[in-house]
Amino acid sequence: MWHRAELLAVPLAAAKAAAPALSSPPTPPSPPSPPRPVQLLAPLSNGDTVELPPLDPSVPRPSAVLGYPLGSRFTHWEHIAAYFDALAAASPRVKVWEYGRTY
Repeated sequence: MWHRAELLAVPLAAAKAAAPALSSPPTPPSPPSPPRPVQLLAPLSNGDTVELPPLDPSVPRPSAVLGYPLGSRFTHWEHIAAYFDALAAASPRVKVWEYGRTY
């Protein structure tokens, strides 16, 4: 069983043992490390360009199907689905199928 005097003696002994380390002169700070190179999140943010393949003229642009530039106003889901159907009809790389139904 611990007595009150023993409980106080343990922290005091630890403080006395640490006191010489705390009273020693501070060490000078280490020199700063050289700056690391900046990592870009987007590799094309430097203004670099990437060669893209030519556009397929048979694939319709969104404005041709929707009747207005994409992003100029809100597009309802049925118009988005109609554009996907037009893409699927124009390109073998796009397939549209029913995944499920909602209420």
